Amino acid sequence: MKTELKYSIFISAIILFFLAIEFYSGFQTKYIEYHPLVINFICIPLIAIAMRGMSEKKREFGGKLTYRRAFRSGMTIGIITAILSPIVVFLFIRFINPNFFADSIDFAVSTKKSTQRQAEDYFNLKNYLFKSAIGSLIIGLIISIVASIFLGKKE
Repeated sequence: MKTELKYSIFISAIILFFLAIEFYSGFQTKYIEYHPLVINFICIPLIAIAMRGMSEKKREFGGKLTYRRAFRSGMTIGIITAILSPIVVFLFIRFINPNFFADSIDFAVSTKKSTQRQAEDYFNLKNYLFKSAIGSLIIGLIISIVASIFLGKKE
């Protein structure tokens, strides 16, 4: 559990760091139209970090990590990251980009991608706290399945 906690904290810190870079590079303001594309690039290092955490777990078990243990380790990382994700979202909105929701709403309405009401329903703290936790669980599940196939062995 110590390894999973360490990697979950590391993943959460990387997400916050990436969001800050994204903001300071203008992908949430000046170049907001590219935000949906740019945000997906975070997946690459997150997958690598989670795989590294599961590889470390494999070393802890003397190189004998079963499919079940690998999956459990990956899901533990995903669950802990999901628990930490609302903190990451809060820190981001509070200290890095307090105008994130207003800018996103303005962009969605000005480009006629949604009405004012639809944009307000989608771009708000409550929704993003929920989405970040669920997203972490889903990504954790996918990474756990794939990693257990590559890192695990039959029991």
